[in-house]
Amino acid sequence: MQGVTHWPEIFFVWGATVLPMVILIGFWGGLILFALRRRRRQQARKLAQGALPDASFLQVGDLPLQYRYVAGLGTGGPAPVTVGEKVLRPSSGVRVTILVIAGMVVWYALSPVVWQSAADLPGAQSDWILVAMQFLLPVLAVSGVLYVFTSEARYDRDVLIVTRFLQRREYRWKNLTRVADAGSYDLLLVFKPGGKAKVLKYSVGIGEFKDFALEQIRKNGLTNA
Repeated sequence: MQGVTHWPEIFFVWGATVLPMVILIGFWGGLILFALRRRRRQQARKLAQGALPDASFLQVGDLPLQYRYVAGLGTGGPAPVTVGEKVLRPSSGVRVTILVIAGMVVWYALSPVVWQSAADLPGAQSDWILVAMQFLLPVLAVSGVLYVFTSEARYDRDVLIVTRFLQRREYRWKNLTRVADAGSYDLLLVFKPGGKAKVLKYSVGIGEFKDFALEQIRKNGLTNA
């Protein structure tokens, strides 16, 4: 009969369409919630053990174990002192590590064997992409070397001065609110006000620097309580 709405059929059609979507969203939402809670527990355990938490849930991981071991060589012991300031400079291990990684990237970018093999693949018709990669990869490699070799941090009981790529910024310890592990190369320090500072974690004397920064956070918490 015309003009009659068949509500059972409509509900069935909509239910068959929407219900799977709701189940799927609920499933993935539950997984994300579980991952967030697990991450929170991991960070709490790290803090309880005296280790630094990760800076972000989505951050990239640390260096591979073999590179991390080499990069850590030379980080022990106290940082050198200049005019009352302790100076953090890249360790010999991380200098070697970044030079090796950069050398591998440059070799890959300039190796005719690698790119000839890529060009011979079926459907490889975008030569401009290969040319762009040959240009960009060495640029990224050189940037990585400069990133490490120009890194320096100076600190005393009042201020932290971070220099990288010849850019210098100053932060006051009384504004420090957080210290975290930012991934492959850096420690992240959050100052409010002041912004964020990144300090190369493979620096000579980094151990005492981390202890000093965590102690400053504890003092700032007591001061602001």
